[in-house]
Parts: sequence; C-alpha cells; structure tokens
Amino acid sequence: MVRFIHKEQSEITMDYANLPDTTSARRKAPKSCSAEDREATGRKLYRLVAVSFGLLCVLQAALNISLRLVLYSSDSKTLDTEAGCRNWTEETAELKRKLINFDIHYFQQGWVYLRPSFYFISSVKKSWQESRDDCQQRGSDLVIINSKQEQGFVRNFHKFAWIGLTIGGTKEVWKWVDGTPLTTSYWGPGEPNGYQDKQEDCVELRFHDIENSWNDIPCTDQNFWISAQNWTCRLRFVSEEMTETTSDYLPDASSRMKKLYRLVVVSFGLLCITQVALNISLRLTLDSLHSKTPDIDARCENLTEERDELKMRLTDFANYSQQGWVYFRGSFYYTSSILKTWQDSRDDCLQRGADLIIINGKEEQKFTRQNQMPVWIGLTDQDTEGVWKWVDGSPLTTSFWRTGEPNNFKTRNEDCVEIRDNDESSWNDVKCVNEKLWICEKKMAL
Repeated sequence: MVRFIHKEQSEITMDYANLPDTTSARRKAPKSCSAEDREATGRKLYRLVAVSFGLLCVLQAALNISLRLVLYSSDSKTLDTEAGCRNWTEETAELKRKLINFDIHYFQQGWVYLRPSFYFISSVKKSWQESRDDCQQRGSDLVIINSKQEQGFVRNFHKFAWIGLTIGGTKEVWKWVDGTPLTTSYWGPGEPNGYQDKQEDCVELRFHDIENSWNDIPCTDQNFWISAQNWTCRLRFVSEEMTETTSDYLPDASSRMKKLYRLVVVSFGLLCITQVALNISLRLTLDSLHSKTPDIDARCENLTEERDELKMRLTDFANYSQQGWVYFRGSFYYTSSILKTWQDSRDDCLQRGADLIIINGKEEQKFTRQNQMPVWIGLTDQDTEGVWKWVDGSPLTTSFWRTGEPNNFKTRNEDCVEIRDNDESSWNDVKCVNEKLWICEKKMAL
C-alpha cells in the first residue's frame, strides 16, 4: 500500500519537472511587438492626417466655390442691372431730347402737330414763291396734302392759304414741291380753270366749308401760307486659382512623431487661417455688392418710371394726333365739324376726356382765332349773372371781349361765350342754346 503511494507521487514529480518555463518567454515577446505596433500606428496616423487634410481641403473648396458662385451671381446681376440702367438712361435721354425738340423748336415758335408732320400757319401774306422761301428758311416747305385727314386738318384754319402744289414748267401737269405728281386732289367746283385766261399756276385753300376746297390762282397773288415739316418720329469676373501645398512627413521615431504632430497642428492652423481670411474677403466683397445693389436698383427703378412716363406721353401724343387733335404749347385741341349747343358741346368734350377750351393768354387766343368761324369756349356766367367763370371753376382774369361785350343784347339771357371773328378781341356773349362749332382742350405737358 505504501509503495503504491510513493510511485504515484514520483510520477507527479516528474511531470512537474518537465513543464516548459513560459515566464521568460512572456517577458521577451513584448520587445519584438512594440516596434511593429509603432510602425502600424504611424501608418494609421499618416492616413488619418491625409484624410483629414483631404476632407478639410474638400470643405474649403466647396465653401470657396459656393461663395464665389454667390459672388459671381451677385456681380453678374449687378452688371446686368448697371447695363440695363445705362440703356434706360440713354433711352430716357433720347425721349427727353425728342420732347424738348418738340417744345422748344416747334411749339414755342407757333408750330402745331398732326402726325407725322408739324405745320406753321403764317400771320402775313406773301406771293407763292416768297411763301415757299419762308418755309425753306424754317427747314420745311409748303404743305403737301397726302390724305383726307390732312385736307380736313388744313381746312380748320379757315384761311386763304398757299399749299405746295403748282403746274411749274410743264402745263397741265400739277406737281408738289417735292417733285411728286398729283394723285389725290380736292379741287373746288369747276377748278382748276385758269379763270379769265389768267396764268393760274399755283394753288390755294379757299372753300373752307366743303372738303373740296382747292382753287388755282396766279402765283403773284398775296396769301397766307401753310408750312409743313415731316417728323419721323460688362465687367468680367475673373476667378483666381488657389494653390495648395502639402507636406511630406516620414515618421521614423518618437521625436519625428512629435515634429509630425507639430507640423500637423501648424498646417491645420495655417489652413484654417487661410480659409478664414479667404472667407472674410469674399464675404466683404459680397456685402459690398449687396450694399451697392439697392442703390443701383433704386436708380434703375426711378429711370424705369421716368422712361415709362415719357413713353406714355409720346404714345398719348401720337394717339391724339391720329384722332385729329392739334398740339399747341402744353395742350391738345380738338375743333368740331358739326354744330351743337354750349352744354352739348361741353358734354362732347367731357366724353373725350377733355373740356371746352380755357384761354389763358394772348398766344392761346391767337391760336384759336385761326379757325375764323364762331366757336364755343369754356366761359359762362350761368351760375351768377355777370360773374364769368371758366369750366374748371376759375374766375376770368384776362379777357378778349369785342367792343361793347358782354351786353346781354336786347335783354337776352346771353350766358355763354363764343369766339366770333378773327380779331384779337373776338369774344361775344350769346344764348347757350344757340348751336355752334366748339373747341375742346386737354392739357398735356411735354
């Protein structure tokens, strides 16, 4: 029994003695693993740095691109706006020039307008050739009548007046002063006739109450005349290329690792500073454009409004002229071709967006006298006898009464006023129920 136990213990002892010693192995292994781990860690760090730099560069590029796109868009919009403003400025200046040309060179000199020509009606009489010479000195010529509308227009002046039609060197061949042959004519009854075998080689307007009003007479006779003049009416955005530099780093040892960390930190810092500086400069430029844009927009808006207003005036000018209105010194005038009472005449004017004429001075009085036919004007004392007022409610201050007027002739109720004749003092009070021609006036300053 004792022997068996001893044997068992001996076997155990031998087994214990043959076990390998692992303690020293564990102490030696870490030396070999530490170098490998450092190499692996360095490689991971390089990758991390490279990826970080790459992401930062991508973010920087994306931000720069977005800012530059916004900047370019704003700059492009500003340039387009400025270009549009320049065009509108030029267009507005041209419209102003036309209107000033209308006002100074024509209307203030007594010309009247019927599209597409200006007309000047003389106040003195001359022969046909002398009349034409006067027209040519004014840069125009004797009137050439091309349409029924123009014929009706010149008849409204109710003057015996020369027109630019003559036989010239070839008998029986009537030509206008520009050399074109006569195609559409408005000869009076029995005209042209060389009355009493006279050499009647020139043409006047004579029969104002009918459309066919032309009459041939000798060119040496003295007449008024009508002159006519036709009036036909980027900054580039240059992008800068950004250059980026990358640093090479060779991680060998711990000292180099420390330098690498410092290099990474410095590089990140410099990159961030560069990014911030670039962003600030771009934003300052963008803010500058944004602050400039409202001023440009406001100026362009003003120019647009002014241009549209001028266009509207010229459009109205053309529309009224086409409808037979005549422009003279700040107003359009329409002379009727039929007779009505004073009130009916005023109603007609109101329907046309105007009113009976208000005469404010000697020039306007002279202009209305060209009709040489009795016409209603916008003056009445219907509200209070003897207190004369214009249709706009303003009191009468400057008057052109005929001698002895107003007089309520034979105690008649003469409460309305007509222009009676061609004299400067031509006003006459008459009964409002009488029927006469009338003149409408619509103010329209150029």
